[in-house]
Amino acid sequence: GSFAGYLTFRGLRALKANLWIAGFMAGILADWATYTTTSIELASGIRGDSPFMPLFWKILIAFIPTQLPLGILEGAMTAGMVVLLYKKRPDLLVKMGVVKAGEAV
Repeated sequence: GSFAGYLTFRGLRALKANLWIAGFMAGILADWATYTTTSIELASGIRGDSPFMPLFWKILIAFIPTQLPLGILEGAMTAGMVVLLYKKRPDLLVKMGVVKAGEAV
C-alpha cells in the first residue's frame, strides 16, 4: 500500500496535479492496494485445491463494505494533512522535493 500511495502521489505531482488531488488519490489507492494484497495473500493461503481467482474475488468483495468508505476517508485525511502541512510548514515540503519554493498550490 505504501508504495502505491507514494508512486501515485509522485506521479500525479509530476503531472501537475494540485496537492489535494495528489494526496487524496495517494491515500485512497494506498488503502485499496493494501486490501488487494491482503486478498491475494488470504486466497493463496486458504485455497487448497480450489482455483485461486474465484476465492480471490470473494475475499476482495468481502472487503468492499468496509474498505470502500474507509479508503475514501483515508484519502480525504491524507489530502487534508498534506495541504495543512503546506500551509503551516511549506519549508518541509520544499526540502522533500514535493513543491518548489514559492510555488502556488
